[in-house]
Amino acid sequence: MLKVLELSNLDKKTGRRHAKIVLHEVFESESRWNKNGITWLEPYVSQNIGSAVGQPFVAEFFDSDQDYPWGHGSQKIVNGELQFENSTVVGMIEKAYVERVDVNGKTILAAVAEGYLFANRYPNFMSWMDTKRTEGSPIESSVEISRTSDNQAIIYRDGWKAEGRIPTTYEYIGHAILGVTPADDSAVLLELNTKKKGAFTAMDLKELQKLAEDRLVELNALNAKLEEMNTAKAALDADLETKVAEVNTLVEEVKSLKETNSTLETSKEAIVTELNSYKEKEDAAKLEELKAEFNSKLGAFEESEKVVAEVEINAFNETPSVELMNKAVAKINSGIVASILEKRTVETNSKDKGAEIFESFNQKDDEKDDVEVDIYS
Repeated sequence: MLKVLELSNLDKKTGRRHAKIVLHEVFESESRWNKNGITWLEPYVSQNIGSAVGQPFVAEFFDSDQDYPWGHGSQKIVNGELQFENSTVVGMIEKAYVERVDVNGKTILAAVAEGYLFANRYPNFMSWMDTKRTEGSPIESSVEISRTSDNQAIIYRDGWKAEGRIPTTYEYIGHAILGVTPADDSAVLLELNTKKKGAFTAMDLKELQKLAEDRLVELNALNAKLEEMNTAKAALDADLETKVAEVNTLVEEVKSLKETNSTLETSKEAIVTELNSYKEKEDAAKLEELKAEFNSKLGAFEESEKVVAEVEINAFNETPSVELMNKAVAKINSGIVASILEKRTVETNSKDKGAEIFESFNQKDDEKDDVEVDIYS
């Protein structure tokens, strides 16, 4: 707990109040350490205590009333530098040194800082401090240290360890006045000079009662809000669990459908392969039938009659088709007809005119019928 050794009356001109505060206890044995596990040793504290001069007294206020302090404020590291997001500067350190002081009924060696608080800018905070002093309660706080500009981190003798680590090279960067329990029980406000210790006045009790009632109302409201949020969270958790179950079911269904689709695709491929095989066999059978039919048709003709369609016959043999077959047969038939007509003309010219010619024509007409039967059979 932070010890304010002295807090003077308000300086009307500057609006500030002088304060003397214990930063932390300095241990005289390496077997002792504070709640954070730090063992402060006098040689290293004296070596670094000068860095506290010019650093701020700070407070993280609980709410906009700026009366009740909380912690150090939230911190983050930006570009290797420590930053405080909601820590308010309420004063400055002007002197810092090591000396023996009385704290909590015993004399200890301590790092002490003297400076001032901005009383006129934070009157509610000053009232809270005065009230704490009046009721005899310690004002708690915690020192803030960081690495030096020449080092990447705080240097500890024998390295960092959870308990008994000894900082040797570091800088004091501020001191936070707290509303929560600090790491160092010896860090307390030693003295507030505005009010002396003594009995509470009726006004003190009334103000404290009102403060307690206000805080109770705030606490009840926060508890109700927390309960409401917990109920909403439980409902959301249940809904989320249902949704997760639904999604898992859908995932399984999709998985099953994919497996079914894969089976269908395999079956489809097998069927297509089988159909293609049937089609190939069917096409081959049709081709053989077409060749047989063509050969049958050619068999009705003499070799001498086939000569006129030699090109068409060869084309069919190379690429059999109904069209080429018909074309070849038609050309053979045309050749036969042409030969018959030519023969008829020759015979007509060699016979006498008259009845013989007439008789010859009658005879050729009969032959013509026979030829037409041959051609189109």
